[in-house]
Amino acid sequence: MTRRGRLGGLLAWAVLAVATFVGAGVRADIAGEAPPADAAAWGEATLRGADAGSAPSYEAPGRAVLVHAWRKGSLAARFVGGAALAAAVPAAREAFLAQGLDLADPSLRFSAEAVLGEGPLLRGVPFLDALSLLPLHDGMVAELDGQRAWVSPEELRSSGLYDGGVVTGFPDFTFGSPVEDLVGRLARDLGVSKTDLDARGRVRRFRAVTRTDAAPYPAEVDLTEDALRAAAREGAAFLIRHQNPDGRW
Repeated sequence: MTRRGRLGGLLAWAVLAVATFVGAGVRADIAGEAPPADAAAWGEATLRGADAGSAPSYEAPGRAVLVHAWRKGSLAARFVGGAALAAAVPAAREAFLAQGLDLADPSLRFSAEAVLGEGPLLRGVPFLDALSLLPLHDGMVAELDGQRAWVSPEELRSSGLYDGGVVTGFPDFTFGSPVEDLVGRLARDLGVSKTDLDARGRVRRFRAVTRTDAAPYPAEVDLTEDALRAAAREGAAFLIRHQNPDGRW
């Protein structure tokens, strides 16, 4: 194939990829509004056991609110509640306590993701299916025999799963989500094989919006010896968490 032919093929693939990505976003059945901004502060206080004031009357259009507890960037616990934020967050607190979490631990951070709606998931088209999920906004949900399993946008973001779906021949150049691997993960969460899930259930993408009361980044701190030591320890821990078994980072 000539150089012009290769470039033409690459351009055609790029146009098709963009059309697929945009089309998937348009097809999603997204409705309703996101939670109010002050819901984050209310949710944080409620989970910590403090006086949170009046609960927001918000209900997720997608009929589900996912509440997460995080420790040093890793998922510590997750709770899937119903549509009403006012009920989902207190229920998540009880579930987290039952799992032995110390909700007063300052190292814990919390997030709540309100599901706005669901849409179809592109599968079976090499390379293009990796572009099915809109980074930071889309997750995946599987349903079988009345049970549901979720992988949320925050979970995908924290695990770096909006990248790595397609590995190119160029060093460190990967893109897209590993959709089929994620389907297998959802099947395991449901206690079935991927083949069984594909045969009897369904997998879809969902759109969510995240509310968190975590401190803004970068944080403003006083320049003290203790602060510098803490920053050095956190930086070293970050490198260790992201180091591969062969020593590469």
